[in-house]
Amino acid sequence: MRKQSYQVIIVGAGMAGLMLAYLLARDKREVLLIEHKCPDVVKQVEQLPTRVSALNANIVKLLQQLNLWDEFHQNACAPLRSLRVWDDAGGGEMHFDSADIACQNLGHIVTNQECVRVLLAAVNASETVTFACPEKVLSVDVQPSVARVTTDKGEYSADLLVGADGAHSWLREQLPLLVRTHAYQQQALVQVVESEQ
Repeated sequence: MRKQSYQVIIVGAGMAGLMLAYLLARDKREVLLIEHKCPDVVKQVEQLPTRVSALNANIVKLLQQLNLWDEFHQNACAPLRSLRVWDDAGGGEMHFDSADIACQNLGHIVTNQECVRVLLAAVNASETVTFACPEKVLSVDVQPSVARVTTDKGEYSADLLVGADGAHSWLREQLPLLVRTHAYQQQALVQVVESEQ
């Protein structure tokens, strides 16, 4: 039977939640990681999915220090050597190039699925993280000294509650937090392109 009390409860097992859980586990913190749907992880990535993230050089260095970077499949990562951002309305243009700062790259483009795969394996191998999945949070009660979480499978408490459940966080909506948002009236098109060479 799962214990009821933890040092930290993290709601959301995406890239941010998994990374935080792993870092806390390395510090021997008792963590409950709650996710309402089991991550869809494929060991061999045959085609690049369109959901990717740009990991800057500092994040890659951290993953190397944690001995996780070598676990990433090469076909799910690509070095980011230059980046050009422009506004088609003529508002300006920015160009970043790793050669300008005498570096091999600015970071890497990595599929989100691969990040989750690597981090999930690391979390599952830890001794201090309990992974509650699938488990849905139904309510939260946050007091100055304790946070209580009720799910469809139990009740838990912790000294710290972390919301890592995405941009449209359900947990954030349950708490009296001031959030400012701004619509940029912009859209993005993401594609995976394979050239002949």
